[in-house]
Amino acid sequence: MNEESAIIRRKTEETLDYFVNMDNKYLLTEINDLKQQEEIELKKEEYNLTMVVFAMSIETFCSEQIQDTGDSMDISAEVERHTKIAARAIVPISNMIREISARVEKAKK
Repeated sequence: MNEESAIIRRKTEETLDYFVNMDNKYLLTEINDLKQQEEIELKKEEYNLTMVVFAMSIETFCSEQIQDTGDSMDISAEVERHTKIAARAIVPISNMIREISARVEKAKK
């Protein structure tokens, strides 16, 4: 992994593992601005879960493409490539969703 990597997917005959890079530079930039440890841990957990769900959706898409077209594809490479791209946007998107959710809750009151 490098500073821009987000996930590495490893599949063996027995297991399928996702390794999330918690040293991703985009995540580290975000948590450097946070002061409280609880905020940092929540941001890391949010990033971890979001990236894994994103990786699983890429895997499902690739598997469907293989099934539909009969083409071969390196799913691990696709997951690594697409999550590396998405890592730039995941944190800002989750921040925007949180802000919108807070406004919705405030409007309900």
